[in-house]
Amino acid sequence: MTGRVCDRCVGSCGRPSSEVQYAVTSVARERVSAMDLAIWWRGDWGIENRLHWVRDESFGEDRCRVRTGSAPQVLAGVRNLVINWLRKPGNRNYR
Repeated sequence: MTGRVCDRCVGSCGRPSSEVQYAVTSVARERVSAMDLAIWWRGDWGIENRLHWVRDESFGEDRCRVRTGSAPQVLAGVRNLVINWLRKPGNRNYR
């Protein structure tokens, strides 16, 4: 099934703009509602926004020039450790 997932206004510099997103899924229309698809779609973007954006923007992972040996895996582990430590209960500075 393919279909339009959502319309939304994205505010950039105070001017709203319309964005249309499409998705492809193997789930039959009879088995899922539009609301279920929207929830699944938002859940997927929740992962992107909560984890990948933090790694890319806050920690600059994409700009990191370390590419060889075990260093990339070690740095990823350190980033995960720091993210989890900052998000532990009681720490209100980082969500």
